[in-house]
Amino acid sequence: MARLTHILRHAPMMLAIIAVLTMIGATLIDVVGRNAFGYSLKGCYEIVQISLCVAIFAALGLVSRDGTHIVVDLIDQVIGDRLTHWLIALASLAVAALCCVLVYAGWQQAQTVVRYGETTSDLGLSKLVFWVPIMLGLVGGMSGALREAVARLSRPRCAKDEHP
Repeated sequence: MARLTHILRHAPMMLAIIAVLTMIGATLIDVVGRNAFGYSLKGCYEIVQISLCVAIFAALGLVSRDGTHIVVDLIDQVIGDRLTHWLIALASLAVAALCCVLVYAGWQQAQTVVRYGETTSDLGLSKLVFWVPIMLGLVGGMSGALREAVARLSRPRCAKDEHP
């Protein structure tokens, strides 16, 4: 069970790494092939687009889970630790709500893709290859944000740099 938990915990990061390496490889093959051999990699643009969706949205859940969002501490010094604690909880709830709205909107778009059979222009792939990683990443982001909010709200106060 511990091994499965470990694999599931690190799977999104591995997926993001594979996606970034795919982008690098496809771009390298396309540029070198075009300039050295007059050969262009068919669908390179689409491969990079899909890989970018996977990389960004696979990492979104990790960022929320680990509390590693980019933070600009403009008011933390002014309002103090106690209010900062509650502000982070409120922000986490707002992120979770926004992710929920975006999942709903993405679901509507995915249904349109299925209904009309939309495909990419070069490779002919269903455009669901974009929406599936986006929606899974948003669900991961939502769950990470909810976890953060519950952890903050269930404790009276955290030290300033402490992450639940």
